[in-house]
Amino acid sequence: MESDLAHIVERLSTRIAARATADPRSSYTAHLLQGPKEAVLRKVGEEALEVILAAQSSDRGALIGELADLWYHALVAAQRCALDPAEVFAELEKRYHEGQN
Repeated sequence: MESDLAHIVERLSTRIAARATADPRSSYTAHLLQGPKEAVLRKVGEEALEVILAAQSSDRGALIGELADLWYHALVAAQRCALDPAEVFAELEKRYHEGQN
């Protein structure tokens, strides 16, 4: 499963990067990537709030959906900020190993 997770994040990141030059009228992702940085960052904040609200409810499906939305928008924000998700995974890996001590 671990490699499957990395693979889907890699595929999604590649697709998001490809949308950077797409027509923003026909691609929501292109709209976010080509618009003001604040718009995508605000969207990440909105999705984070929706995760919190879903987590407080007993609707597991809603929480899964909201987390998927948050992770997607975080990847879009990373692309908008010229950040490779591999850098974030490297930081997580570092923290994991630091926690082993």
